[in-house]
Amino acid sequence: MRPGILFLLFLAWACTGQKEAEQAYKSELKELIPLKGHDPYEEGVMTDPYLQHRLVKLLGQGKYDTLVKVMYDCSPIGFNNELLYWVGYSQEKPASNGGAIIIDLNKDAIYVGLEINDQVQLFSEAGDLNNKPLKLDRWFKRRNKTTGKKTAPDSTAGKQ
Repeated sequence: MRPGILFLLFLAWACTGQKEAEQAYKSELKELIPLKGHDPYEEGVMTDPYLQHRLVKLLGQGKYDTLVKVMYDCSPIGFNNELLYWVGYSQEKPASNGGAIIIDLNKDAIYVGLEINDQVQLFSEAGDLNNKPLKLDRWFKRRNKTTGKKTAPDSTAGKQ
């Protein structure tokens, strides 16, 4: 066989493997659905290797560590209309430190709201915060109204 054909066969095999891996990752997020009503910390959701990898990729290691810290006291995991979501707040003061995580299972996209020291930021794996889930928009508006302070510019996965 010619080397060019071997390369094309290898490339086709690699692409097929990548699609299978992506499907496996999507199903891993769906495995969180039975945790509806459970505490994310007690269930170890925030330290789940797959979710952690995606959050670090979206936020960067520093902001991920901050998110974990400020989401100490979390609401139970909610599930509605193919969205998994939970919010949390810091154990320490200021009480305005907190975050929200929304996972859109249809889009296979994670959205994060992060409030630190009166700065509210939004992040999206999808890269488009104009089409963010309504739950994240409501969280953002509540935090913005509650703090009454300036918000940081919107952030997306590619612009950090």
